[in-house]
Amino acid sequence: MQAPLVENTDAVYGMWQGERICEILGYTGGHEWDKNSILNYLETLVHVHDKWVESGGYFAAEFELIQPLDFGGVTSPLMRWQLIRDSVTKLAFQFPNVEVADIILKLGLTIEEFQTAVSVNKNKTIMSESGFRSFSIACLSDKPNFAGIGREYGTGVNTMKFYIV
Repeated sequence: MQAPLVENTDAVYGMWQGERICEILGYTGGHEWDKNSILNYLETLVHVHDKWVESGGYFAAEFELIQPLDFGGVTSPLMRWQLIRDSVTKLAFQFPNVEVADIILKLGLTIEEFQTAVSVNKNKTIMSESGFRSFSIACLSDKPNFAGIGREYGTGVNTMKFYIV
């Protein structure tokens, strides 16, 4: 027997993140809704939802609030590596001034786990943390020679494509 559908009669507090968005916008307590405030609320709700979808659900308001990755339910190594790659990439775009090594460590990963995920376990060499930081700096230098960097750090040309995306 299927549970009866329950209508959500509250278009504000019954919405995904609705209550939190109202807090942020200052629409708390006995707020009197008018056309402008409901429109502002709904536009903000759509904007926040679009950003959440765009970021793949990986979002932290501040770098310090990033939680370690949760691999619950992830049984396949390929899915685990994809989650690692996607998480690091999304957070690197969100925090462009934070070193990738710091993001990796904040997610509760080791540099080796990240390199394994990027290379899909086809690592030629495993860099130490300091080596990876040097590698990152070399990749971000002005007019980097990625083939040369790949040779210097033993990553291989195909793996370099993943690092520079």
